[in-house]
Amino acid sequence: MATKRRFELVGYYDRKNHNKFWQAWCEGRTFHAEWGPIGQDARSQKKSFQSPYRATEHMRKKIREKENKGYWEVASVKFETDAERLIRLRDEAVARELEKVGIRQSAEEVKALLRQAGVTPETTNEEFREKVKSIRVDKEKKEPVVVAQEDLEDDGIEINERFQMLEFV
Repeated sequence: MATKRRFELVGYYDRKNHNKFWQAWCEGRTFHAEWGPIGQDARSQKKSFQSPYRATEHMRKKIREKENKGYWEVASVKFETDAERLIRLRDEAVARELEKVGIRQSAEEVKALLRQAGVTPETTNEEFREKVKSIRVDKEKKEPVVVAQEDLEDDGIEINERFQMLEFV
């Protein structure tokens, strides 16, 4: 979960209206910021870094700068990033398909199964569809297994007799 932090500067200084906001969050290696007058459309910026740690450090630096200018933190909201949502939806899809054939798996078991199948957070949807084809149900043991792609190609008939393929939509 990412945390969006919002800061506001409210008041009248130097004959100028300073009712403005600045909010920021990090999503992986990317720092996001939005700012502008309160109640109006925001401007935005994204900046990518070499690591999530560097993006977070940049955000901390920017927060210190805003606080030194007189901004006050008014909200801190946790939210699910697009990447986190995609991972959750993929996990849920695999769990649903396993339940259809009578196998209940915990969230951690599903994550481990997907890791074994080679699915990572960076896996595209197209790659995901290919990789989950290796997840089968062992008909004898009644448990999910990952069958190597080369085994699927070499022993197709034998594999299909022993392992049930899941029907991902």
